[in-house]
Amino acid sequence: MIAKSTFTIASGGTASDFQHMGGGYRLVGLLVPTLDSTTITFEIDEDGSATGSLAVKTNTHAAAPAALNLGTADTGAKAVAVPEEVGRLTAVAFVRLITAAQTGGARSIVALWEKD
Repeated sequence: MIAKSTFTIASGGTASDFQHMGGGYRLVGLLVPTLDSTTITFEIDEDGSATGSLAVKTNTHAAAPAALNLGTADTGAKAVAVPEEVGRLTAVAFVRLITAAQTGGARSIVALWEKD
C-alpha cells in the first residue's frame, strides 16, 4: 500500500516540516522539484518538535549523514529513492528534509510512503 504527503521548505529555508505517516509506513521515495541544492539529508525526531532531532547516518560508525545526492548539473525535477536506513527509521519516528537555503520561493517535495 502506498501513501503520499508533502514536505515544505520555506523560501530562504533549509529544513522542511516534520512528517510521520504512522501505521507501519516508511518513506521510500521523493518527487523532487528543482532545488538550489545538490544534496538532501534527513533528520529524525521522536515527536516532531525538533527538540533533540538527530541527523541520520548510514551506519553507527559513519561520519557522513545518509543523503540523496542529486548531482551538480541536475538539481531536481525527478523521482529519487530514499536510503534504506532512512526508510527504516521513518517507520517509527518523524523525519524532515535538510537542504541548502532555497531562493525564489518555497519548495514542495512529495513523499512516497510504503506500508510493509
